[in-house]
Amino acid sequence: SLVSSTVRKKDAVDEIKALSKMLFCQQYEEQVFRRAKEKTKEQFAKQYKSSAFRARLKALEVAELNKGYTLHALIRDLEEIDFETFKTCAEKLLSIGNVCICATGEIEEVEVEEISRIETLFNGNRYTISFRSHGFDPYLRQDAHVLNLARNEICFEIEAFSFLNSNISNFAKCLIVDLLCESLPTRDAEISVDLLDASVLIESKSPISCRSFLQIRGEESFNRRKKSLLEKYYQLMFSSPGEFTMAVAQKMLIGVSINQYLTFLDTCTFEQFEEILEKAEMTLSEAQTVLLKGGTRL
Repeated sequence: SLVSSTVRKKDAVDEIKALSKMLFCQQYEEQVFRRAKEKTKEQFAKQYKSSAFRARLKALEVAELNKGYTLHALIRDLEEIDFETFKTCAEKLLSIGNVCICATGEIEEVEVEEISRIETLFNGNRYTISFRSHGFDPYLRQDAHVLNLARNEICFEIEAFSFLNSNISNFAKCLIVDLLCESLPTRDAEISVDLLDASVLIESKSPISCRSFLQIRGEESFNRRKKSLLEKYYQLMFSSPGEFTMAVAQKMLIGVSINQYLTFLDTCTFEQFEEILEKAEMTLSEAQTVLLKGGTRL
């Protein structure tokens, strides 16, 4: 999960410390939890009326397969979670050892002493959680098509990447997925790569197949995608610093340095990419969640 904010550079350190205190120094109260739970359920029920909201949550069952996510379980857990379960999970998850901080912008004038105030928060802290896959066999992963009725017609296309080589690094996963997705027919694709899953979600008005776009046919195609991807990152850096920071943080969370990533991308050749792709033993599965007008339930 990511938490982002935009602040003046002179307030950056105090903002980070205040956010850290809010997240890690909580005194959980059952009455506050009950109010928050009811408010969350009300907001979820309101959003659930949206066809796009429901379709996306259903599509995530394919995209987040190795995490064991299902829409049914999400709704059940939202209804059944109690204060003790919430408190136990919050105290375990919201540990400062599970956090990384990404700051971009005019930070060169921030005093070294101020930076050390932040670093002292993390000294001696270690991870309290680890990722665990549900172990879905990638060889058994198949294409899927889900058809439901709703008030409005909408479709989510899901392309899920599986890497049969269990030793493939997150760095290589990011490189492969980013380059393969760079020629998709939309800029609104939701690309996700983490320790367990890698996928791209595309919202459309009718079913489409993007598999043909996720192929690099020769060196010329590779060079076009590489150039486009580099330009996209540098454009975000200078024109949309907030989006750039989120992209950097997403990679930080899985141990990928944006500096190393962009440096390698800039010098990567087609032959190197082919070698990485071959070693990864990547497979691709496709799914669509299609909602047709004519009903109200998913």
